[in-house]
Amino acid sequence: MDGKKSTSVPLLFSLLELNNGKLNQRLSIFRFMDPLTTGEYPKSMRSLVKSRLPKFTAEQARLLIGSFDFIGINYYSSIYASDAPHLSNAQPYYVTDSLVISECK
Repeated sequence: MDGKKSTSVPLLFSLLELNNGKLNQRLSIFRFMDPLTTGEYPKSMRSLVKSRLPKFTAEQARLLIGSFDFIGINYYSSIYASDAPHLSNAQPYYVTDSLVISECK
C-alpha cells in the first residue's frame, strides 16, 4: 500500500484488488467531498456512472466549492472489497457501479 489509510481493505492482496479497495474508497468518501472541494464528482465515478450521474451547472459548482465549515469523517470500519468484473454486465445501479463487491467483516 502507499502508506495512506483506506476505508476499504481488499479481500485478496493482488494489485488489482488493492486498486479496487482504493476505488471503493474513492466512490464512498470522495463522492461527497469532491463536489464540495472541486465542484464536480470524482473522475472515476463519472467514468463508471456516466450519464446517470447528474452534472452540476457552473453556478451550482461555484456555490458548492468551499461551502462547508467543518467536515468530520469517521473512517474506522472494516469493509472488505473484492474485484467483481462480472458486474459490468449487471443492470446499472449505484451498488454495482464500482465493479467491486464490498462486505463488512
